[in-house]
Amino acid sequence: MKILNDLLTKNIGWKLFSLIPAIMVWFIVININNPMETREYTVYLSLMNKDKLTAQNLVVANEIDLSQTKITVKVTGTRLALDSLYSRNIDAIIDLRQFDILYAKDLSEPIRISPQIKLPNTGDTYEVLASSPNYVDVKLERLVSVEKQVQVVKIGDAKDGYASMTPMVTPQYIVITGAESIIEKIDSVRVSVDLKEATEDIGVKQKIQIFDKQDKEIIGLSTDTSDVVIKVPINKYRKVPVKITSQGLPADGFTVSSIQWEPKFVEIVGSKETINRISEIVLPTINMQNLKDSKTYPVDLRALLPTEVSIKNGTPNEVQVKINIERESIKSINIPISKIKLLNLAEGFQCNLMPQTLDVVVKGIGHVVDGLNTDNIDVSINLENVAEGGHSFDLTFNLPEGVQVVSEPKKVVAMIFKQGVEDGDTTTPSTTVPATTTDTATTP
Repeated sequence: MKILNDLLTKNIGWKLFSLIPAIMVWFIVININNPMETREYTVYLSLMNKDKLTAQNLVVANEIDLSQTKITVKVTGTRLALDSLYSRNIDAIIDLRQFDILYAKDLSEPIRISPQIKLPNTGDTYEVLASSPNYVDVKLERLVSVEKQVQVVKIGDAKDGYASMTPMVTPQYIVITGAESIIEKIDSVRVSVDLKEATEDIGVKQKIQIFDKQDKEIIGLSTDTSDVVIKVPINKYRKVPVKITSQGLPADGFTVSSIQWEPKFVEIVGSKETINRISEIVLPTINMQNLKDSKTYPVDLRALLPTEVSIKNGTPNEVQVKINIERESIKSINIPISKIKLLNLAEGFQCNLMPQTLDVVVKGIGHVVDGLNTDNIDVSINLENVAEGGHSFDLTFNLPEGVQVVSEPKKVVAMIFKQGVEDGDTTTPSTTVPATTTDTATTP
């Protein structure tokens, strides 16, 4: 190790001094014997003076393809010259100044032309031997413009309980200019906005994108603006009931069997302050005066809301209201005392009822009244907290919807007594009715 160290450091001054003449001799040899070499460089094709074509309402239809074309250039020169030459110093050019209106007489065929290869003017000795491809096809077309509306694509959703409203775009229309064949492929111009669980209005500036019918983006066209401003109002929504009111009576001999409406709930959208003030939507009063036939009609909910409130997307804007009218029927039903339910009779007591039968007259929806009889009519009296002895009671009828009693029987007489002790003074025949286990009476 010490020997090696001595070799490197001993007489270090003389060694450095001798290195300088050696380098000078090497430069002299290289300059005297600087061999010629050939090297290849790869560069991208570029178009110059496109404005010259634009002035003639012409455009290079295949500009994108041409700008992506790689040109291989063979350059010969001295070794030292080529050592200082790089691809970035070389240009492969199609100069569009050479195309004039004469070329536009027949645009159906491309123009075949050789790229111009330009080397830097540095005084070094090199020249272009060849380039490949040695020609390219330039497709010229008429320059046309079209106006298209900007469509907004919403990504994601507003936060639960909020709804995004119709976006506003500025400007709404843009002018697109380019080759006629490419312009004809345009299907839509879009700009996207991310809602990001938004709870407040969104305002952003976004770049537009142009798409064809296959949903493929079209590039290389010029537009009068590349950015648009999007504003998306974010409002609160709320689910509220739809309610109805009615007035008037159907014609004699007819009755309302039911009033139906759908939807019974709707979701409305607006500012938080406005929405919180709306608890229900009441439809205009339904007039049933002298109706003989069923009737269906729509009600526009939007007309019932403040101007700043709207119906949420996906919720019907109309409520369908149907008034079902049927002929009215009247029927007399004979009810045996045994069919009357005794509600809440005290434990350890019995009850005798008089008279033996009762007649009741009901009227209402025809098919419902026609179906009533002794077996399915529900009649009861409530004996809750009633003391021992004789009492008179009104009957309670639990009737189907749309049926009412129009002629009630006389009051029923009930004799309450302890089990095993019956009132022997009663001369009118009576019936002992068992107590019903129902806890409470039902009032129509």
